[in-house]
Amino acid sequence: MPTPSIGGFVESSVTVIEAEWNTEWTGLESCLRVVDEEIIFDATLDIRYQQLRKDAYPNWQDQLDDIFHNGIDGWKSTIQAVKDKYPKP
Repeated sequence: MPTPSIGGFVESSVTVIEAEWNTEWTGLESCLRVVDEEIIFDATLDIRYQQLRKDAYPNWQDQLDDIFHNGIDGWKSTIQAVKDKYPKP
């Protein structure tokens, strides 16, 4: 099934956008919803940061090693660096 591509959108839960259908995945499709037969961009639905964080976090073995060698505060700073790089919208 084709997915919408978005160009020139404004991040607002009430901004109506124009979408063209194509076969490329942009990652923003999950932010689209239909209200009164219009396509609306809803920035609160943008969950791409979750996958980016998941991919950037060290695996659990490395996190335990980080705690062992650097303590909880060192581990917290490692995790916080990822959260800062990929903030919630």
